[in-house]
Amino acid sequence: MDKSIKVAMFAQNYIPNLGGAERQMAALAPLLTARGVEVSIVTRKSTKGVPGTEVVDGIDVYRSHNPDIRALASLLFTLQSIYRTWRIKPDIVHAHELLSPTTAALLAKKLYGIPVVAKILRGGYLGDIDKIRNGKMAVKRTRWIAENMDRFLAISPEIENELEHYLRVPAARIVSIPNGVDLQRYHPVDVSKKVKLRQAKQLPEGPLALFAGRLSEEKNLPLLISTWPQVRQHVPDAKLVIIGEGNERDKLKALAGEGVFIKGVEQDLSEIYCAAEVFVLPSKTEGMSNSLLEAMASGCACVATRVGAAEQLIEHRENGLLCAVDNAEELGELIVEAFANTKSGTSTYGTFARETVEKYYSLETVADRLVDVYRDVLAKT
Repeated sequence: MDKSIKVAMFAQNYIPNLGGAERQMAALAPLLTARGVEVSIVTRKSTKGVPGTEVVDGIDVYRSHNPDIRALASLLFTLQSIYRTWRIKPDIVHAHELLSPTTAALLAKKLYGIPVVAKILRGGYLGDIDKIRNGKMAVKRTRWIAENMDRFLAISPEIENELEHYLRVPAARIVSIPNGVDLQRYHPVDVSKKVKLRQAKQLPEGPLALFAGRLSEEKNLPLLISTWPQVRQHVPDAKLVIIGEGNERDKLKALAGEGVFIKGVEQDLSEIYCAAEVFVLPSKTEGMSNSLLEAMASGCACVATRVGAAEQLIEHRENGLLCAVDNAEELGELIVEAFANTKSGTSTYGTFARETVEKYYSLETVADRLVDVYRDVLAKT
């Protein structure tokens, strides 16, 4: 790259809050830096006690105060974003999500003439576009976003379709860029290594299925737990480990029966994926799940509902299994099939899943495509 590019990323949350979107940003930032992109991140104080300004892994991070009153929190985030744009003087602003980050980014564009790209984090029910279409001033807001955004970054065909259908965005301003996964960090291991990891991570013995992510309503975890008696009829020693935090934790602990374990957040999930044979994503709605990508890269036999980018990632009975949403019986049957597909710690589905992410979803490929988008936008403004 002849000239470095300064990019200010606007996001609702960032480190130490590590949801899927935050993990993706944190993983991509150093790769963008290595490609001549100077990244700064403007976000909120989503965790008490974090500093307003700090350097995280070589990236400048600026956090606004985040009071409990949502409207005030959004206002402070917007003001902080506009102020930091003036101070940073980026070449481009990259908004992560179509809500407050995009509002702040487009206001900064209006004030300073800086081009803006926006990544849509999730499609469908409770997705970015669903929320703005059903929020206040929906018609004016969607029109304003559609008319003023330089590029929309879509992680799935579902999101591309929503942009074209609901926001009437021309296809020329929509760029398909999936999430990526670190193939060095997430990788399969042999049986002996699995056994050692189980012991080191204090995971139960026997056939092991895993869920990792937010313990929230849209993940549909009560449905997953309800399948476990059915699964254990066919795989008697099967264990289900659910890892994460969220507002449904107490409810899930109350529902957990024999063979089901609810654990807290793990800072490094790479060894957890390696220790499991099966990964299950029973969500009602998703974007492109980082957890699913990581599990596929780790060689797990993956079972996912047909939402978001799951149908893009998984070809049914080739590199994983796909299930209808809210169908407990089918989900249970497919989990049993996933266990049956695993012999001596290795799954045929998992082997082909690893090949899929190696071919299409490496972080390096995503970083290269992002840089291309930045350069293309700057060349046309």
